[in-house]
Amino acid sequence: MSDMAKFPYLTQRKGSRNLYYKRDVEPALWAEGRPQQIWRSLKTSDRKRAKKAYAALHAEIESLLDGWRIEDRRPTMRPSSTIPQAPPAELPIVPLTASLLKRLSDTYYQETFEADFKLRGELWGAVEKDQEAFWRGEIIEHPKDYVQVLRGQEFNYYDYLIAEPELEPIFLYCLHVRRKRRVEGLQRQYALGIITDQEASSQSLLQAQGLRLTQDDIIKLGRQLLRTETKAIEDIIARDDSAYDAIIAKLAVANEAIPSATAKSSGELMSALVEKYIADASRERNWPKKTFLRKKSELREFVELCGDKPAHQYVQADGVAFKDAQSVLPANRQRSAFKGLGIREVVMKARDLQIEGTQFDLLSTATIRDKLNTVSGFFEWIKGRDATALNPVATLKIKSRRRSSDERREPFTVDELNRIFRAPIYTGCLSRPHWSKPGQLVLDSSAIYWIPLVGLFSGLRLGEIIQLETNDIKIQDRILHFDITISSSISDGRESEKSLKTTSSRRKIPIHKSLLALGFEKYVEERRTSGDQRLFVEFARSADDDSWSKRFSKHFLRFRRSIGITRDTATFHSFRHNFEDALRNANIPKDVRDAIQGHGENGVSREYGTGFYIQTLNKALQKTKYTGLNISHLASFAGPARPLPTQQQTAVDGCRA
Repeated sequence: MSDMAKFPYLTQRKGSRNLYYKRDVEPALWAEGRPQQIWRSLKTSDRKRAKKAYAALHAEIESLLDGWRIEDRRPTMRPSSTIPQAPPAELPIVPLTASLLKRLSDTYYQETFEADFKLRGELWGAVEKDQEAFWRGEIIEHPKDYVQVLRGQEFNYYDYLIAEPELEPIFLYCLHVRRKRRVEGLQRQYALGIITDQEASSQSLLQAQGLRLTQDDIIKLGRQLLRTETKAIEDIIARDDSAYDAIIAKLAVANEAIPSATAKSSGELMSALVEKYIADASRERNWPKKTFLRKKSELREFVELCGDKPAHQYVQADGVAFKDAQSVLPANRQRSAFKGLGIREVVMKARDLQIEGTQFDLLSTATIRDKLNTVSGFFEWIKGRDATALNPVATLKIKSRRRSSDERREPFTVDELNRIFRAPIYTGCLSRPHWSKPGQLVLDSSAIYWIPLVGLFSGLRLGEIIQLETNDIKIQDRILHFDITISSSISDGRESEKSLKTTSSRRKIPIHKSLLALGFEKYVEERRTSGDQRLFVEFARSADDDSWSKRFSKHFLRFRRSIGITRDTATFHSFRHNFEDALRNANIPKDVRDAIQGHGENGVSREYGTGFYIQTLNKALQKTKYTGLNISHLASFAGPARPLPTQQQTAVDGCRA
């Protein structure tokens, strides 16, 4: 645990070498004669000694605050009641229902408002009695160094006010900043999971109601009260902002307009600019629909988290807030705990669950980096239209987090591969709709039969397989191969739009001897004879995001679960890992492996030549095999339509891969 978490009130004080205990008094305890902030010297500048003295001083302050709470509860007790108040230990324990939580939260919200109003009156009364003390900063701290960033520039409102000092406006601003600092302190407590003050407030509220909760429910209530107090003070700040801005505007000097923190500024809101940016960027970069929708969603998420305002008003703090939110977001927002919640609510819920110790998968660093890149691309586009705009995420970096073995996608085990290819689809099922139930029908003319086999023996990505056309099965130098390209012979607009991950994904992949022995060429001829232009016509392009792989991915998830493969690290992409391992085990050089897998070359070599001869790729690919995999039972279901091409005419031992 960090020092900040163990010693949250340990700090230094300007002008003193000693370390101090500094603590804001909760608003519910603000009263005449009590400080709103407690400072106690630990009487040493040595951090180790200060930490030793911290516990005793913390207990002393807790005792002081408890005494104030007891004092404040006395007037709220029913004086006319003849029934004595039960001591805490004798109060009934009740469950923290949603209605009780809301009632207590609403009460605390109102108490926070009333405490703020009362404090404001008390402080103003003290100022009127001794203005000199106010100007010395003894009644309320003057925020001389408090700056805000507007349009990329630091702006000190206090400097403008003090240039023509008026008591009331400066008092209001001091109070305004005090509230803001209180909110910052509460947000810090929430981030660290510190709810000590709110637990005490919870007990006070419950005793006033004559109730008692379990310790777990006390923690939940304390956490809710922390949010409630933050919301109440934020609402007070928002209410006073407009009046405060009017005061600032009066102090404009030399006809220079002083920017308002909340006044509407000229310029289009980010939500409107997002639409223009997405349209421009999509047209210029030829984004597929899936990318188009993803980037649009990521930018809308930024707007929802950071607010919708003119683009030039966003600052680095907005970027930091966006990045911090991403670091706690769940990888799956459709799980029951988050389903139906807005992005802000998801962030709050996720933080609550983390504090409670609930485990769930977070967004990967790659996903967060992609989101930051999307936001950065938008603001770089904005800077070309508005010289005053900043890129709020330009300097933000995210370190790659090494995935644990539980998170990485892994190859299928030999046992899992044998289970896959002994499923009813391959050995006989009841019917096409009932492919998971044993029967007499072998689906060797179906896409769901061939796609896993192609994945295992070619290493192709799922999207590359699904979008294959019958004309993509070609012969060059007597070698039958897959021609992975974006070119299409289909005239239909949507069906002709292929997509590849990278430019290096364009390649020619020889067809493995095991596929040919199983009758893959016959399957291709059947598709051509039937008039199908696509090889796996059963799986059309997804209508919502234009993805080629989405529909089969859903089928394959159901399929692997039906045969007992339930681990999350096993997906269709696992076939690609299996194939990479098979290439390694065959001692294929890395540059040849990369050419087959569609990985880009590094260095100067990528700028020269057209790549390996297909004969070289074929020689390497045909060496791959899977020790322990038995698919000999598949051989009887199909055979080659005609003799295999010469270069691939190889004996297949019972079709054992």
